[in-house]
Amino acid sequence: MTPVLVGVFLLALAISLVATPLARAAARRAGFVDEPGERKIHQHPVALGGGVAIFAGAVLPLVAAAGAILWLSAAGVPAWLPEGVARHLPGARSSLAKLGGIGLGALALFVVGIIDDHRGLSARIKLAVQLVVALGLVASGVRLSLFLDDRPGGTLLSGAVTVLWMVGMTNAFNLLDNMDGLCAGVASVASGVFAAIALLTGQLFIAACLLCLLGACLGFLAYNKPPATIFLGDAGSLFIGYALAVLSILFTYYRYEAGYSLYSVLVPFFILAVPAYDTLSVMAIRIANGRSIMQGDTNHLSHRLVRLGLSRGGAVLLIDILTLSTGLSAVLIYETRVTGAIVATLQVLLVLGILAVIETAARRKA
Repeated sequence: MTPVLVGVFLLALAISLVATPLARAAARRAGFVDEPGERKIHQHPVALGGGVAIFAGAVLPLVAAAGAILWLSAAGVPAWLPEGVARHLPGARSSLAKLGGIGLGALALFVVGIIDDHRGLSARIKLAVQLVVALGLVASGVRLSLFLDDRPGGTLLSGAVTVLWMVGMTNAFNLLDNMDGLCAGVASVASGVFAAIALLTGQLFIAACLLCLLGACLGFLAYNKPPATIFLGDAGSLFIGYALAVLSILFTYYRYEAGYSLYSVLVPFFILAVPAYDTLSVMAIRIANGRSIMQGDTNHLSHRLVRLGLSRGGAVLLIDILTLSTGLSAVLIYETRVTGAIVATLQVLLVLGILAVIETAARRKA
């Protein structure tokens, strides 16, 4: 399976590398650009449409793979297939229906993002669409397992937590798209760590999806690094957040027969701790200032780091490093037991705590 996984990653990377400049040129010709404004940090119009390249890079390899799976398995497993591929073919085919439902949700958010980038939509409309998509996936069986399904209200609770996680993470990455290279950079780190853990735990279907997202983000970053010549737009950031949220839900964290500890359920919280910190902290600031949590501003973590003296590129790099730091703690969870899990949790909390202390002290000094 290794050649297949490498192949889908390289295909996603290549599509994104080619699609991004094409989307940039088309956006410029159509006047589909992000103009400078009061809450914007760029000084000149920048092409939108990066979400198209991300979407194409992440989705087209999976569509091609799905077509190949259907063709290869149409008359049974071909004898000429390598054993490593043939062994996983029936399981891959059985996953296609679920992948199709997830793809429809991704398409819905992508289209909403495109409309928002072009005409502007209220936060309430975008939130409503996210809730509908999340509820649809939960109804189809995509949900977090809280090990409570056999208890009264357990299924309802797991469904509610799933919806909250999906909407929260989708918006976290939407809010994270506030500086050149930031959203795609953090998504690259997160999807890379998730993919590594998926490979270590034998979850090849999830790993393939994550590698497609990683390749798409890396290809886009070649044009989105400071100074960016194209932006993700809501189409891209909503899709990235949705993809990571759904894939983290499909992930199997705990398997008793494999010897994994129950503490492995902390993995998604560790990997996505920094985006969650950014979202929660900016919401707290808005509430403290008597403003709506849906009203945009320049109080995100990246903006606050710049006000502390970092360059924009330095702030983005620091957030990427912080994401990698908390993500590496997630990898350790599978190699440890109670003591190690406690230490890994403390490491993540300390990273966020140190960041919060530095921010608070600097603001008081200012």
